[in-house]
Amino acid sequence: RNYRVWGLGILPEYRRKAIDVLFYKRLYETLAPKNPVYVEANYVLEDNMIMNNPIKKLGFTKAKTYRVYEKVIK
Repeated sequence: RNYRVWGLGILPEYRRKAIDVLFYKRLYETLAPKNPVYVEANYVLEDNMIMNNPIKKLGFTKAKTYRVYEKVIK
């Protein structure tokens, strides 16, 4: 009953064509009968509102934030 949604990206030429809506609809149809379920959507950048907005609308709540830091080593 635990699922991870990974790689929600859509190629630029297919963005804003409601393809993501079809994915979310199918995801709901598949998982809703298995209530209760835990679904984790990961690897979505904080500033990626195109992906974060629908995730929030689906009722996901933020549980963790992973940070990646970069430093030049000379």
